[in-house]
Amino acid sequence: MRSISDPFLKRPVFTLVCSLLVVLAGLVALPALQVENLPPIAPSRVTVRANYPGANPEVVEQGVTAILEKQLNGLERLDTIRSTSSANGSSITLNFDGGSPELNQINTQNEAAVVNRLLPSIVARQGVQVRRSSDDVLMVLSFGADRRVYRDTFLSGWVDQVVRDRIQRVPGVGSVSLSGGNSLAFRLWLDPWRLEERGLTIGDVRTALQQQNVLAALGQSGD
Repeated sequence: MRSISDPFLKRPVFTLVCSLLVVLAGLVALPALQVENLPPIAPSRVTVRANYPGANPEVVEQGVTAILEKQLNGLERLDTIRSTSSANGSSITLNFDGGSPELNQINTQNEAAVVNRLLPSIVARQGVQVRRSSDDVLMVLSFGADRRVYRDTFLSGWVDQVVRDRIQRVPGVGSVSLSGGNSLAFRLWLDPWRLEERGLTIGDVRTALQQQNVLAALGQSGD
């Protein structure tokens, strides 16, 4: 009984031509493949971050990281969980074994919201950030401007307040991080004699500045 491979074994030149035709057909069809319709192969990853200004790593570990880890440890399809407690903040990375990336993010957000009342008040006010993440950097953008027209502080503020938000809203973007630039800041010189006359300390001035540095939520007016 003849095998289907016999003609190819007896005609090596014909076999080589057929192989080349298959390769060429694959190269021609490759740009037309719709990758977005393929099922996700890489594991889904979600990052949870919380800011705790002024706290050392030990305080962050006990007051933030441990509480979040205990609550997030029961998530469905959770494969591994890795946390880092540093000064002023906590970061927790969760790797999921399959499942929808969007659903994994939503479930993580819901579980983090459950223990939000158990976190320190300053952490609860700022909120816990839950984002899909990846080790791969998709794009690096560089911004520059003529310093005779725009100052560095203006450019940094424009990128942070305008460009960053628009890129963040692009479907599929997990997170956007900024590096470099000059942030707008104010430097204050205090007169110790005036402070003593009014019975104030540097801590009182710092507290007053923190209380005034608040963005109030505005309402609506009209008919």
